[in-house]
Amino acid sequence: MNFCGKCGSQINEGAKFCKGCGASTSPHPVPQPEYHPIKQPAQQLAYKPYQSTPAYQSGSQANNRTSNKMVGIIACSAVAIIVIISIILISNGGGVGHNSIVGSWVNDNGDLVFTFYEDDSCESRRYPSSSLTYKASANGVLTIYDMYDYPYIPLNYLVQGNKLFIKEGEIDTKNDNFLRRR
Repeated sequence: MNFCGKCGSQINEGAKFCKGCGASTSPHPVPQPEYHPIKQPAQQLAYKPYQSTPAYQSGSQANNRTSNKMVGIIACSAVAIIVIISIILISNGGGVGHNSIVGSWVNDNGDLVFTFYEDDSCESRRYPSSSLTYKASANGVLTIYDMYDYPYIPLNYLVQGNKLFIKEGEIDTKNDNFLRRR
């Protein structure tokens, strides 16, 4: 009579396995299949599904996203400010450039000082019989030319609503004299 080497149960003659524990009775144990899970290859997706930002995201990735958001906010703010300033200048009929200066301008006494026409000609009370022309640049410089295209002193100018500031130096809209649109 034999006994199981694993659990000590009695094994009948000719039995291949122990009734107590199921161990092999042969001198060379029968190999038992081992369990190995089969690894499947990862699925390849044609698109990348939306994933929210994980809480464990590294600091540099989080900083990049934050800085990208800040750049976007600053860019949008700059565009909004430019649009608002443009709307204000257009609605006031103001700014600089050829179209903003066209018209007749009078002093505080109502005397006509300048008339600027769209064909770049102009009239001045100071030079009533002269054929004058002008150029009003987008950067705020007004140059008046005589009939020989000789430029007089370039003047700085700024139109704000119905006010025209003209001066050789820097314009101070709070303290400088101005002409009114007629």
